[in-house]
Amino acid sequence: MRPIGILINKKGSIFIITMLVGVSLLILVSSFIAWLVLEYGLTGRSHDSANALALAEAAVERGIYELNDGGWTNPANGSVHNLNVNSFTSSSGNVMGSYSVAANVDASGLPITVTGTGSVPSSAAPRVQRTVRVMLEKHAFQWGVFSESDLTFTGNSTTDSFDSDVAAYNATSPKGTSGDIGSNGGIDLNGNVTINGSATPGPGETVSTTGGVTVTGSTSPIGEDVVIDPVLIPGGLLPGTAINLNGNDTLPLTTGTYFFTSIKATGNSTIVINSAAGPVIIYTNGDIDVHGNAFVNAGAPTDFQIYSTGDDIDFTGNAVVNAAIYAPNADVHITGNATILGAVTCDQFRANGNVDIHHDLACRRLNNPFSRYVPYSWQET
Repeated sequence: MRPIGILINKKGSIFIITMLVGVSLLILVSSFIAWLVLEYGLTGRSHDSANALALAEAAVERGIYELNDGGWTNPANGSVHNLNVNSFTSSSGNVMGSYSVAANVDASGLPITVTGTGSVPSSAAPRVQRTVRVMLEKHAFQWGVFSESDLTFTGNSTTDSFDSDVAAYNATSPKGTSGDIGSNGGIDLNGNVTINGSATPGPGETVSTTGGVTVTGSTSPIGEDVVIDPVLIPGGLLPGTAINLNGNDTLPLTTGTYFFTSIKATGNSTIVINSAAGPVIIYTNGDIDVHGNAFVNAGAPTDFQIYSTGDDIDFTGNAVVNAAIYAPNADVHITGNATILGAVTCDQFRANGNVDIHHDLACRRLNNPFSRYVPYSWQET
């Protein structure tokens, strides 16, 4: 028989060990539960944060829609527009949260800053908020040349860029690298063509090159067609008149808006642009046929704007065109030693000869009344 003291000591040891194991298990279980609670909270907050970001982006998209197609179209320079949605419902019918959007228009009209804030109720905090800020400009003149259908350069053509808001074009300065060209169709480059910038074909299209072609930027296709909005001629300008100049004829145009049914200038005739008091804007529903240096514009390209619904625009000889040209229906054909300073948006574009395109980046900020607002920068704040 074992002594009673030894049995008591043994039972006491077992009890202590059992208590220690129980306490250890309790600590482990408590720690595991705490970890689960923390993980659940983090997962929930992460989910709420993702939803808040989605709402902020939805707010920005709503703002862009309102500017292009909704109640904020043609916003006044320097204006501010606000909209709040208190209960945003998903496609499944669940209320995700709320959002607010504000559009601040620069005093000059562009750029426009759109700020969207998404807010989601959260169990981990009163609300989770995220904010996105997007800068908008108009896409009509994002490229030096953009065509709805095919775009072709043949010969010794060159593109580069400058910014007339900074300085006038200087041929001796280093060539700017935003002499971009683009199309919703294909792009054909033949000969000693140099594109100091990107050549962006349409979805599923390619850039075809023959000869000593150089493209310093990307040649990847655009993800989706660029929407080129039609020109609407203001009714107050009708019926208009045809311009037909030849010999030494001169037509001075001062600051204002004009409508011509067609424009033809041959010989040594000139159309002199005087934009001292503001831009000269021409609308036309017919063809434009210019030989030589008919357009004389001593100002910036943004000071001379041409909006056309016509089918053909031809620049030949030693033409120097210092203008922003928006002609979504037109076949633009440039031959000889012509030079374009500004930007061209058209249906089809063909350049043949020693054609130089100097893309004025200030045209990107031009508040073209027929172009849509598009984002050019995105930032979460």
